[in-house]
Amino acid sequence: MKGIEPFHIELQGISKESGNYLFLNLSKGKEQIIELYRRLYRGILEDYYPDFLKKVEFLPHLTVGRIESDPLCNMAFEELKGMQEIFMDRVDEIVVEIIDHNLDSIIESTIKIT
Repeated sequence: MKGIEPFHIELQGISKESGNYLFLNLSKGKEQIIELYRRLYRGILEDYYPDFLKKVEFLPHLTVGRIESDPLCNMAFEELKGMQEIFMDRVDEIVVEIIDHNLDSIIESTIKIT
């Protein structure tokens, strides 16, 4: 993707979000992810911009999981919320993924960041 250089990210800390999702939060690289998000949805993915994302602030994260039951999600969050490990990686490509009606993941394309 033109104009964006590869960058490093760090993820640390678990949060519990609506819908019983557990997220691993970005502690470094958040601004770069937000910029990628904005550019992609103003560009090649504009027609696919989800309505629900127009109503909330984009929160860069890695989804750890979704737990159907409120009590089980709360228990998992309580167990993980003190986790202090830091996960690091380098972002040098974007993978465009389609989630079909069966919730299967289909890789549509891979875009190198240069």
